[in-house]
Amino acid sequence: MYDEDQAAKPYISAIHLNLSKDDNATFKPQRFGGTVGINHLTEYLKAYENVGVNHMAINLRKSETPVSEAIAKIKEIVLPEFDTI
Repeated sequence: MYDEDQAAKPYISAIHLNLSKDDNATFKPQRFGGTVGINHLTEYLKAYENVGVNHMAINLRKSETPVSEAIAKIKEIVLPEFDTI
């Protein structure tokens, strides 16, 4: 049972993300994560935020988009949609 007297605590989750080369690909689940295009990644991560996840570890090891390109796209398109501390 959750103790309402405690301060809010961070909750973290992790995914194996295959950032699709198709920017408009909708999410397709795979073991421990899935494949999605950059244009649908924000809505996928917002769904996690809406249920209380406030930290997400993203593993890009098996991404079809090269890691450096995936990080640049996430930085430019996805991160601005989230509050930072």
